[in-house]
Amino acid sequence: MLEFIVGGIVIVFILYILHYIQSSFWSLVVNIVITIFLMLFVGQDLRKRQMHNYYLISLVVVAVMFILRETFILKWLFYLLDLGGINIYVQALLLMFVLPNCIKIVHKKFNKNAGEGDSDEHGHQGHGH
Repeated sequence: MLEFIVGGIVIVFILYILHYIQSSFWSLVVNIVITIFLMLFVGQDLRKRQMHNYYLISLVVVAVMFILRETFILKWLFYLLDLGGINIYVQALLLMFVLPNCIKIVHKKFNKNAGEGDSDEHGHQGHGH
């Protein structure tokens, strides 16, 4: 009985998405496939790579990007994503996956460069004293 209720909810949800997107079947398929892959990758990032803080920072950055979406560079980016048939929700998911990984790379690079000139606990610079 529960399976029929869940199945009915899923069918209504898919019909709602079809009505909302108002685009081609292939656009819907692309959006669903991208969403599934992103959810798998995000789950892996959160479980195995401990990227919770990076995803929290990404939420703020994505919100700002959507607020400033009409500026020149962001307008171009969102135009390309719209041109590809990717709806706004999948665009947000895509950005929330890409940005934390970029932030982590920059953070690790910054920490690596900042650690080269540090001194040890005795005040010696990193010259092997």
